[in-house]
Amino acid sequence: MNRYLNNKWILILCLTGTLLFKTVNAVAATHTVGSGGDFNTIAEAITAAAATGDDILVLPGVYEETGLSFLGKAVNLHSSEGARRTIIDCEKNGQAFVIDSGETAATIIDGFTIQNGYAANGGAVVISNNSSPTIRNCIFRNNSATNQGGVFYLDNASPTLSNCLFYGNSAGYYGGVSESHGTSNVTITNCTFAHNTASDGGAFEAFGSNSTYTVSNSIFWGNSALNGSQISWYEQDGIINLLHCIVQGGEVDILKPFDGINYDVSNIDSDPLFHGYGNYHVRPGSPSID
Repeated sequence: MNRYLNNKWILILCLTGTLLFKTVNAVAATHTVGSGGDFNTIAEAITAAAATGDDILVLPGVYEETGLSFLGKAVNLHSSEGARRTIIDCEKNGQAFVIDSGETAATIIDGFTIQNGYAANGGAVVISNNSSPTIRNCIFRNNSATNQGGVFYLDNASPTLSNCLFYGNSAGYYGGVSESHGTSNVTITNCTFAHNTASDGGAFEAFGSNSTYTVSNSIFWGNSALNGSQISWYEQDGIINLLHCIVQGGEVDILKPFDGINYDVSNIDSDPLFHGYGNYHVRPGSPSID
């Protein structure tokens, strides 16, 4: 394990009997997961990590794990070579992550494909109890919930999502990708939601009160639902801000019985020109290219 230093005070008793204070460095660690690493599983590395500041570096491979919990630890869980080469496969045996111990933005999930999650609510990830992790550079595919939230079930949660791709996820009822309850404050930046399905809210649904969603530079395309093909906004007294997004069907394709939509004039509903299902790089001439 590689180690670096954080400032801590220790007490030194000199030979003269004089008490002195000196700044030294407490140890934080980088735990490596995978072939030739410190641990074989992500779960083992999280258990071994300190409460604050440790890195968990995951080498390329397929990790068949479910029910991963950070236990409130502020750790940076990240892959060494990106989402395409580092896969958490739930094999339809449960959720990848349960984040419910008040984690902050310093708890990070970075650079994984998370697939084949399956549960009643939150096929791949549950975030609750005022937890607010950071999730970035990830791919979520083929996750499903029999009830709500094909990928995420949020209950009084405030995650930050950036540079993520969501495709082929589904929910039996609400939120092909995400369903939120309670008061949740969600930030979504540079994400793509494509070909996800549900009864209400093909991409996501929010059902609570006083929540705030800020969604920018993101694409909603090819999602499907009986109500709100792209987004279903059932929030009472909540608000969703959509800025610089591509939304198929435009504002009229958002279900909003209580309004609460700030649909900026910077949004468009032009075809993003994906290469095809599963390959969501855009072709030359895409309106998403500045």
